Amino acid sequence: MIFNGQQDLVKLAIDPKVVQPGSDGKVDIELLEDLIVAAVSQGIEQSKALMREEMNKVTGGLGGAMPGLF
Repeated sequence: MIFNGQQDLVKLAIDPKVVQPGSDGKVDIELLEDLIVAAVSQGIEQSKALMREEMNKVTGGLGGAMPGLF
């Protein structure tokens, strides 16, 4: 999964194993949905962490001292 600097999802790869029918012949759509939601949430959190790191470089670590900035 790839996010850009605006926290937009720009690429998603789904492992073919998760869309293979189970022993009952059905694909577990609910599991696939849960996996996608979890992966998107993780990607957004990673994007936010990177943004904080980069802002700390620019502000010399003052980002936390500016309420409402982040």
